[in-house]
Amino acid sequence: VGYAAIPGTPVKRYNSVPSSGTIEVCGLCRCSILSQEGKKEQDKKLKQHVPLIYFGTRTHKQVTQIVHELRKTAFAGVSMAILASRDHYCVHSEISKLPNKTELCRDCVKENACDYYKNVKNVNTQERIAMLGLDTAWDIEDLVTTLTRRKVKACPYFCARELAKAADIVFCPYNYLIDSRIRKQMEIELAGNVVVLDEAHNIEDSARDAASLSITTEDIQKAQVNLAKLVDKRILVRHHRPLESMLSSIMEWHTSIADTLKAGEYNKFTRTWLGVEMVRVLDKKCALNEHTVAIFNSHFQEATRYAKEQQQIARGGDPKEFGQLDEE
Repeated sequence: VGYAAIPGTPVKRYNSVPSSGTIEVCGLCRCSILSQEGKKEQDKKLKQHVPLIYFGTRTHKQVTQIVHELRKTAFAGVSMAILASRDHYCVHSEISKLPNKTELCRDCVKENACDYYKNVKNVNTQERIAMLGLDTAWDIEDLVTTLTRRKVKACPYFCARELAKAADIVFCPYNYLIDSRIRKQMEIELAGNVVVLDEAHNIEDSARDAASLSITTEDIQKAQVNLAKLVDKRILVRHHRPLESMLSSIMEWHTSIADTLKAGEYNKFTRTWLGVEMVRVLDKKCALNEHTVAIFNSHFQEATRYAKEQQQIARGGDPKEFGQLDEE
C-alpha cells in the first residue's frame, strides 16, 4: 500500500510489481497471510497493528464502479467485503420476495430453518471465497452468483458479514458508518481504523436521515386502532392501554394544530418547531418527557414481544408463553 506523509514527497511502497509481473509481498498487511488455519493468533496480532479501511459510498451502484477500478490495480487481490442489506443479498426462495425480509430472516435463522444460513460456515473465510473464484475484487452480484451455485448454496448476507471480520477493506453505504445502531449490529468498529467517504459532500444528508424518523397520521391511527382492539380483548391491558392512550393524545394534538399548518409541495402540510418548543409540546400535550419515555418503551417492548410470538404461532411454531390476559 502506498502512502505519502507530506504532499509532494515520494510515495513509499511496501508492495511492488517487478517486470516479471509477480507481486513481492511485504508481510505487513493481512492479505499476505497464507491460507492456514493454524495462524489465527498471528492474524489477530497483525490485526492489532494494521488498520481496517472502511470505504463508505452513497449508493451500491458506486461500489460497483469502485470495484471495477480496483480490479485494474496491483491490489485487486486484497481481502475485502461488501456490507449490504438483505434487499441486495437475500436469496431465500420465499423471504427474498417479501417486503419484511429482515424480520422474517431473523425468525428463520433463529428457528434454524434456512439452509443457506447453515452453509455459511463452509464459505466464511477469505481463503475459501478465493477458492470459489473470487480471488480478485468482486461485487455484490459476484458474491450472490457464486454462493447460489448448486454445490455451494450459502447465504451472501451472513457470508459478507463474516468476510468483513478478516478483510483489509470493507465497502458499505454511508449509513452503516453513521448510524450507531447499524454499526453495533454489523460489528463495525471505527476507532483506530481508516474511514474513506466517496463523494463526501453528500454525508450531511445521510447524517440527517440517520437521525430522522418519518411517521404518518395513517401509521399512528392504524397502531391506535390495533391497540384498542387488544385492550377490548383484555390482552396485555397493562401494556397496550398506556400505548393506546399516548397515541390518542398525539392524534388529539395533531388535530388541534391542523389549522396552523401551511400547504407545501406534493399535497403536504407542514409547520416547523424549534427543538425546545417540540419538547415542551410533547410533555404538555402527550405526557412524553425524559421520565415517561422509559416507561412507554418498556410497554412497547412487551407489546412487541407479544406480537412476534403471535406471528410465530400463526406460522405453525410451538406455542410458548405469550401475553397473559389481564383481569383488571
